[in-house]
Amino acid sequence: EMEAIAEDLGGEGKVALISGPPEIDVARQVSEGWHGVLDDNPDLELVDELTDPDMSREQGLDLANTLLAANPDVDAIACTIDQICLGAAQAIDEQGLSHDEIFLASLDADPEAVQQVEQGNGIDFTIGMKGRTWGHQTIEVAVDYLNGDVPDQHMVESEFVVVDLESVGDLTEEDLL
Repeated sequence: EMEAIAEDLGGEGKVALISGPPEIDVARQVSEGWHGVLDDNPDLELVDELTDPDMSREQGLDLANTLLAANPDVDAIACTIDQICLGAAQAIDEQGLSHDEIFLASLDADPEAVQQVEQGNGIDFTIGMKGRTWGHQTIEVAVDYLNGDVPDQHMVESEFVVVDLESVGDLTEEDLL
């Protein structure tokens, strides 16, 4: 997400984050990834970082309205998951701001998020974690582990698909599974 933001902004601009609670592993890992890319791009200015304890659209809307009222000149917002980011997209509308001016990046490739990417009226970038593929892989890794084939590291890489304006037209539903 943050790499897409850095690329879209040409490595400089004002960025805000709306993360899920750090007690949730995926929220913590996403946040660590964001901050790693921010560290590598010193001209990206972090103007605000908020936490959505519910990881919900409703909280995302409330937090994004607060964020945008304080930072109407923000160039990009990264959200832990699409539900938060869908709320942020709605807040942009409510604040009378332009979707062309604020890049929204998220994770999950929810159908509504994919539709917004395609229509250019909200989320600009999301990552599909391919839930069915991920589930199959989890079972395979578990069976291998039970058979004595222990991975070298705790983390096992899984497939994902980038959904952005360039790729969305070619994606099928099967690509996201």
